[in-house]
Amino acid sequence: MSSVAKLLSTKLFSSGSEYLDVGLKLFHQNIDDKSKSTQTASGNICIAIELFIKAIIAHDALPFYSQISQTIAVKLAAMNVEEDYNLTNIEYFELTNMQFNTVELDKSIGMLFILHPEYKEKASAYKKLLRTTRNDSLHSTIPGNDLNELETLVFLSLSLLEILNAKYVSKSFQFKLDRRSQGFYETYDDRKSQRFKQKIRKAREEAKKINHPNEYDTEDFGDWTTWVVDCPVCI
Repeated sequence: MSSVAKLLSTKLFSSGSEYLDVGLKLFHQNIDDKSKSTQTASGNICIAIELFIKAIIAHDALPFYSQISQTIAVKLAAMNVEEDYNLTNIEYFELTNMQFNTVELDKSIGMLFILHPEYKEKASAYKKLLRTTRNDSLHSTIPGNDLNELETLVFLSLSLLEILNAKYVSKSFQFKLDRRSQGFYETYDDRKSQRFKQKIRKAREEAKKINHPNEYDTEDFGDWTTWVVDCPVCI
């Protein structure tokens, strides 16, 4: 592994850890007071996720900058084959101090799936939520307050943290979770399953209340036998 890749990946992970630390503290405040806006917590968690993804990419494939010179691009490609391929001091500084724009979030996710297809099945479901929530939390003038979405994003960030701690980061640089965050991560799947079961149970109870079509909206499709109602699970 090249020294450029190692240093760049470590810096991205370190920055992501700082955003995660702030985001987790705000997240727990949202858990304790559900009336608080989740926008600030979501913004910090989304940035942490993006930086964690890019830390993995930087570790495994250096050319993830969106605009670099052809000379540097060729040298980076060569460094994957030969460790000591020479960069000038200026080039080394520019690469390791983020003097170039990195790829956008969507493209970085695509690169992650190329490098690690084993993550694709688990992470694909979060791609749209991450993109939408990141943009809204950073640019929206209307504070968000969706605790379920925030919980999902926190779980995704901690999943990436687990991967980074296990495969990419030395023990001296690893981010240590507090007990409350660790407990949330370990029980997330069980609580999500319980919420889903409760929703199904509620839908069944609502379905039993259907007595006659006058209680529901109908649509005229030219067939008087057609009756359209909202699915109680999707409402």
